[in-house]
Amino acid sequence: MNPDRPGTSSGDGLSKPPWGRIAAWLIASHVFIYGLAYLSVYCLPRISTDVSRRPLDLFCHWDANWYLRIARDGYLPTKDGMLSSAFFPLYPLLMRLAAFLCHDLRLAGYLVSNACLYGGWVMLWKLVGGADRSADTADRPVLFFLFNPVAFFYSTIY
Repeated sequence: MNPDRPGTSSGDGLSKPPWGRIAAWLIASHVFIYGLAYLSVYCLPRISTDVSRRPLDLFCHWDANWYLRIARDGYLPTKDGMLSSAFFPLYPLLMRLAAFLCHDLRLAGYLVSNACLYGGWVMLWKLVGGADRSADTADRPVLFFLFNPVAFFYSTIY
């Protein structure tokens, strides 16, 4: 028994996060999210001509283009005078470092985003599990975080 908390044992398994279970949830949520995105490109009428059907381009919109440009070229002004200096340099730097492994900046951006996301989920699990000392209670916020309606933003290039 844990003397600090009656009714709990010190060896209840919450000292180490369930790496495999969180990775399985990550894979399941991404299969669901990317599957919906891929199907939506084919099922919905084409509203715009800039929608690509390639899997790496499904979530490569908005600020992702800025981060890709910074990782590729650095902080240079665009042809129309827009500046990229509003974006912090750590994320493009990590993308550029990851691109040495996979040789594609978009894939590197997805890898960096998902690695940071996985680490955030593990920290969230430890934070909630450390406060309550219950694996079921620690699992719920991670699952809610993974499968909420805007969860696709967490694994895009942002």
